[in-house]
Amino acid sequence: VFSTPSASDACDSQVSLTYVDSSDLDECGLGTVTRTWTATDCAGNSSSASQMITIEDTTAPVISGVGDDFTMECSEPVVFSTPSASDACDSQVSLTYVDSSDLDECGLGTVTRTWTATDCAGNSSSASQTITLEDTTAPVFVGDLPTNLNVQCDGDVPAAAVLTATDNCSDATVEFTEVITPGDCPGKYLVTRTWTATDCAGNSVSHTQKINVEDTIAPTFVGQLPPSSLTVECDNIPTPEVLTAIDNCGTATVIFFEAIIPGDCEGSYTIDRLWKATDDCKNFTIHKQIITVIDTTAPVISGVGEDFTVECPTEASFSSPMATDNCESEVSLTYVDSSDLDECGLGTVTRTWTATDCSGNASSASQTITIEDTTAPVFSGVGEAYTVECPTEAVFSMPSAADTCDNEVSVTYVDSSDLDECGLGTVTRTWTATDCAGNS
Repeated sequence: VFSTPSASDACDSQVSLTYVDSSDLDECGLGTVTRTWTATDCAGNSSSASQMITIEDTTAPVISGVGDDFTMECSEPVVFSTPSASDACDSQVSLTYVDSSDLDECGLGTVTRTWTATDCAGNSSSASQTITLEDTTAPVFVGDLPTNLNVQCDGDVPAAAVLTATDNCSDATVEFTEVITPGDCPGKYLVTRTWTATDCAGNSVSHTQKINVEDTIAPTFVGQLPPSSLTVECDNIPTPEVLTAIDNCGTATVIFFEAIIPGDCEGSYTIDRLWKATDDCKNFTIHKQIITVIDTTAPVISGVGEDFTVECPTEASFSSPMATDNCESEVSLTYVDSSDLDECGLGTVTRTWTATDCSGNASSASQTITIEDTTAPVFSGVGEAYTVECPTEAVFSMPSAADTCDNEVSVTYVDSSDLDECGLGTVTRTWTATDCAGNS
């Protein structure tokens, strides 16, 4: 701003005062501006005076709108603020920037943008914004993850899955570990599988799969099993079968048990049989068989003699048989005698033996003896033939008769004579002894 001079003249009260401006400015409008005033009076006398103003610019531009430093996740785009620059003298300030970074191998760290504002006079100012890149986000597994499982056997455990992972900022590596925790039997344990995905910044995520291996299925017997119940004769008890079993996870051991429950008789009882198949984890299955042992077979009587005939008075002696049983060691052997005799005591005598075992089975056998009498009585006391002188009386003897079987033999006699007319000759007495059987 130039001064405002005035002009005065000794003679002229109204001096004319004019001025002319001249400048010596560069492209920035800086340099000198000179104002020359000329005062002229009425007589044409004039004088001049000048004022020079030098225009300079020593003030740097001002940068505004630079954002604050901040921290952001590495996966987001880096967006700096958009500042502007203004200058007291220059309406078209040059605003440039340079980016610099201090990043590690993971691409994390700081990125700095430095803006420089320069006016036409070369005055400049700078401002910076620093963005810190960090990675706090763990990787993410790709696809479906293995789930917890409950399986029966070793062979049911699936192969470990091969997992991959992605990360928002870098590649991710996946490490796999497997730990087996034993249980209380070979077929029971826990498989713990862990996949850990780690990114370059050390952020990690883990997925754990637990596979519980436990054999809960009992073994199975092979082939046809013995019938659950069976009734047999005491001498026809089947030999215990040798059973085998298979298991879904391994081998099975079969143990056989047998218990005999006595009954009322030696040949009547119960056999309880049990087969138990057990696997390595003590899962088991059993098969029971109950055998009812009975005795329906009658004892056998041996040593019974043939029927025969005896001559009276020989004593009728029966045989002495014995009885055996297929089941019982002690058999009751009794007998009953019956007779079919006539009044002479002749006929048949029968002995019937009955053998009975403890179960009430019985058999009988008989022997019949026929008693006969074929022997005639025997006389005794029959006198000799003799001669008497007439008139002596002819006196016969008084014989008697005995019989082996009959104590009361009938004795009769018949007299016959062979005499001449003089009454002389022979007189004969004939005795006849007859027993009860008619033998005479």
